[in-house]
Amino acid sequence: MGTSKGYGMPTGGEWTPLKREANKFIKSEGENDGQNQSDHSPELLVRRYLRAIGGNENIAFGTGGERADGGSRSGGGGSSGGGRVGRAASNTGRQLGGFLSGVSRVGLTQTLRERGLEHLIGKSAAEVTRGLLDAFAAPASTLDDEAVRTALDQINEELLENTQTYEDVEAALTRQIDTQGISKILANFFCKYLLRMFTRDFYETWRKNFTFVQADKGLKSIRDYIFSELELKFVSSDTANTNWSGQAGLRLTQQIMQNTLEIFT
Repeated sequence: MGTSKGYGMPTGGEWTPLKREANKFIKSEGENDGQNQSDHSPELLVRRYLRAIGGNENIAFGTGGERADGGSRSGGGGSSGGGRVGRAASNTGRQLGGFLSGVSRVGLTQTLRERGLEHLIGKSAAEVTRGLLDAFAAPASTLDDEAVRTALDQINEELLENTQTYEDVEAALTRQIDTQGISKILANFFCKYLLRMFTRDFYETWRKNFTFVQADKGLKSIRDYIFSELELKFVSSDTANTNWSGQAGLRLTQQIMQNTLEIFT
């Protein structure tokens, strides 16, 4: 489990009871050997966390809480700093969705040309992966941008696992699009974004206040819950032929993000 960047936790509003509940959750993990009581479950903790950072709809539409300087903010509604929670994620999600749609329709090379990424044509898998990360995600200059960049990097690693050459990259992307569908890949990205935010907001504190074993076990429970719910409840939609440019693509991305977050509420 990687540690996250330290910063002042939000205060006030829903954050004070949420932090208490997070500590009770960790204690119940140890006491019940992972079999949480209903009032200290991963489900409730994730649900309350989403409410504290703005709520599903506000996060999906980029109007969630704002923490521009990493300091405390009373009245609830914000953890991630550097602009509204969810805004960077929806923008990167639209970029990723449009790219995958292009690969599905016209192939990798033509898609890279259309997106002004000709310099990646014919490059190694590692170079393509880094190039796509830089093209689709802003530098990690804010806490929210860092969460988005980390989530996209993880998605790239999964999509392009065991690839070496440019040809490997195209084959892997085509296979993943055919197998998962674009909306499921985006949902996975948004889940990784959610987990990264949660990790940053709680994991370091858990490691300070509890044992490393308890902190790691608690975070694993949250991770397992998030991705098991994704597999069980998310319904993929056919988006390969959607026009991802402009507002239409942004609206579609926001809807997929909202549908993903609603799994947990």
